[in-house]
This record gives sequence, C-alpha cells and structure tokens, in this order.
Amino acid sequence: MLQVCGLDGCGVLSMLLLGRRACVALTLSLLSATHAQDCPSSAPSRFVGRGAEVKDVHTGLVWARCSVGQVWNGHDCMGAPDVMTYAEALQYAQRQRGWRLPEVKELASLLDWACAQPAIDETVFPNTPSRFFWTATRRYSAGADGVWCVNFADGSIKWSGRDSHSGAVRLLRVAHE
Repeated sequence: MLQVCGLDGCGVLSMLLLGRRACVALTLSLLSATHAQDCPSSAPSRFVGRGAEVKDVHTGLVWARCSVGQVWNGHDCMGAPDVMTYAEALQYAQRQRGWRLPEVKELASLLDWACAQPAIDETVFPNTPSRFFWTATRRYSAGADGVWCVNFADGSIKWSGRDSHSGAVRLLRVAHE
C-alpha cells in the first residue's frame, strides 16, 4: 500500500522521483518476508547480468551487482557490506575509476515493491542488505544539509544528515557500448 500523507508526521519527501517539487510523504507497507524472498523476478525483461555487473536495459546504466564490501563469486554476493558515512561513501566512489554514487532517482529505480526485506529483486542483486543506501542527491532545507537515501528494507526514500548515520553503497556507471 502506498499512502500519500500531508505534513502530519509521515515524513515529507519532495517529489524528485516525479520531477515535481510537490511535497508528499510516502509510507510503504510491505508484506513481511520470510528468509527466502518471494517476489517475481524482473531480470528477464529489464536486467542483463554480466558477472559482477548488471545492465539496466531501460536506462543504459550499469550497476555493481553487489554492495560495496561484498564480493561476487559467480552466483552470489558474499560477505557483509561495508557501511560508511556520506563523506566516506563519496571518497570511496571517487577512487573507483568510472564508477559513482547514484542519484536518488537512479537508485530508487531499483526498488521493487513486489519484494520485501529487501525491496529489490534478489535474483539480480543477491544478498542486498535491508538497510538504507547513500545517494549523491543533496537536500538543502532551512539550514539542514542532508542527503537523500533509499532504504531497501521497506522501499522508503528519506533524507539523512550527512554525518549522522552510516549507510551502504551501490555504485553505478554509464554503459560504454
């Protein structure tokens, strides 16, 4: 269920995803998942896996299949993801030749609301942690300097102070084809 709220405490989101600046809030209620994810795969039509990378045929973007800190073993993302502050995430991304942090619209395009815990297709992005991920999209409002984050636990999109939390990172690049 997607609920649009007013300024009554639901958490305001500037509608960056729709390209408008109307203020709404998103509350996403997902069915709780058991240990195995039970959702339809979007892979056959939208994503093409190439080893540790996945190409989104709709956007032309190439995503790292695993979160930073995990290792692709040919079938799965192994290990725990690294969690870092926003500054650490930016520095890490800048050191990865050709790769970058995604904008909020780009990372949110990976959300799959048919899936829960995490809200992403794990046949494409296995072992994605159910936590929030940093984006490169900054938020400036009334003296608060923050960054938009995508939470793959519940599919929510919220902003966070740049130094107040640690988050996971998924990098992307533009396809060179």
